[in-house]
Amino acid sequence: MKKMLSLLLAALMMIALCLPAGAEGPALSSTLEFIRVLEAEGLKYSYHGTDDDGDEVITVGFDNDQGFSYNIAFFFKPHNHSCSIRAWEVIKIDPADTAAVMRVCNNLNYTYRFTRFYVDETDYTVTIAIDPIYREGGSTGDVVLEYMARLCNILDDAYPTLAPYAK
Repeated sequence: MKKMLSLLLAALMMIALCLPAGAEGPALSSTLEFIRVLEAEGLKYSYHGTDDDGDEVITVGFDNDQGFSYNIAFFFKPHNHSCSIRAWEVIKIDPADTAAVMRVCNNLNYTYRFTRFYVDETDYTVTIAIDPIYREGGSTGDVVLEYMARLCNILDDAYPTLAPYAK
């Protein structure tokens, strides 16, 4: 009887491990469309589920030819047609350089008007942000991919200006 119970328990555990989890995949059409575009482009990504605000989160990692790596996070909003895109910790700075780096960020904001550079004074890092809007059912994936490409290009162009302040 113990042997039969053990076999039954082992079989149930194997079945449970093979079943897909119920709510682990993206539910928003905008998230799904972006994933389709990323896969079509051969780009690797990670889906992180839903955050505390109800946004579906995806990250994509990049290495650029200037020798630095960064991750871009995408937060797809469930209640409106928008996405927040962030690259955190572009550089880490010395707290004593905060005012100087803020001036650099202000100049970058003037130069690249569709993105925002700012110093996060909680951890003394620089973040770059962009927030596209789109129409559901349209070419959401392509729109977000285009914004991602713009953010990457701007970050690649702006990095040499920020690099002298990197710790």
